[in-house]
Formats: sequence, structure tokens, C-alpha cells
Amino acid sequence: MVTTPFSLESSNNNEFWNLNVDSSSGNLLFNANANFGGDTRMSIADDGGGITIETINSSFWAIQINNRQNSVHQTGMRVTNDGFFEITNRINGFTGIARLHSGGVWVTQSDLKSKEDVETASSLLEKALSLNPINFYYKNQDLNELPHKFMGFIAQEVEEILPQAVVGTETKYLDYNSIVPVAIGAIKEMKQYYDEKIANLEMELKQLKTNIA
Repeated sequence: MVTTPFSLESSNNNEFWNLNVDSSSGNLLFNANANFGGDTRMSIADDGGGITIETINSSFWAIQINNRQNSVHQTGMRVTNDGFFEITNRINGFTGIARLHSGGVWVTQSDLKSKEDVETASSLLEKALSLNPINFYYKNQDLNELPHKFMGFIAQEVEEILPQAVVGTETKYLDYNSIVPVAIGAIKEMKQYYDEKIANLEMELKQLKTNIA
């Protein structure tokens, strides 16, 4: 049984929000009815079970976090219709979405239909050789919990080579995933170089054998 001790109604009397307590489970429920469909949108368990937020479908961001100092970046969180958790910091306009895969890793949207002006990247071997991998400790790193040095790059150095991989103004952040295409492209360019080199040597060797014969 659900009791309804508190209700909010819009001025035109066609939208309601109810604050309910489910007497069977003891959970606190926030219900929307009328134009909202009449279902539970949020529940808080009384036994430490946590908070549950529901939406009609994945076209709605279940949680929105806004900072009044920056109205452009509005963070949104949702669960898709096929059950994946997604998050973005741009729910309005251009949006890059990170999805939590069932295997426990974050993946980003990379579908062809979301891209335009596609072209093959070049000179990636030169870019890869310009990167400077380093080992380092973070300042104030807890050496008892994390005794080993990290491996990575300095964002300011990477920005000079791959500006699209670095974000931030006062503090720089590096998207390490953006370096993966550089590494793969560098390997392909190196293979192409040596394939051509070997082909030329084989032609020279064949010509030399012909001359000797």
C-alpha cells in the first residue's frame, strides 16, 4: 500500500508530483502523474538500498548537473534503452558521450554517422617519434598506497604535437585514447616504408643477378 501525505500541483491543474511512502517496503517515492505518466520517478530505500531514478526512455537525461558559472557545460547521466550507463558534459548542442561497457571499461561514441569531413591522417610516424614518454610521481602521491612511478606524458608537450588530445586552460588534461590512432598510423607508415625498401632491394638484387649471368 502507498500513502500520499504530500502533493504538488501545477497552476493549470494538469501536472502533479506526489511524495509517497510505500508502506510495504518503507521506501520514499516521488511519483509523477497526469501528463507525466503516473509512474515512480525516484525512490529512496529505507534499508540502505540506495536511490533509484527512473525515466520513460533514454531520450531523457535522468540526472543533470549544472554550474551557474558555466551554462554551456551541463552534465547529464542516463541509462539507455538497451541498458548502458552514459554520461556527457554537453546535454545541449554538440555532445560527446562516454558509455560504460558491460566489461567495465568506458567507450566513446565513434559511429560514422556522427562524423563528417573524414580523411586519412598522415605524418603519424613523425608525430609518434616526437612524443616523449616519461616516468613520474604525482605531487602529494601516497607512496604507501601507490609506491611506483606512473608512465605517461606531459600534457603541455603533447599539446604542441597533438593539440586535439589536450583540453583545459589552467590545468591541462590529456586524452590518452587519442594517442592510439597515432601509434597505429605510425606502425603502418613504418611498414609501408620498409615494404618499399625491401621491394627496391629485391629489384636491385634481381638486376644484379641478371647482370652477372
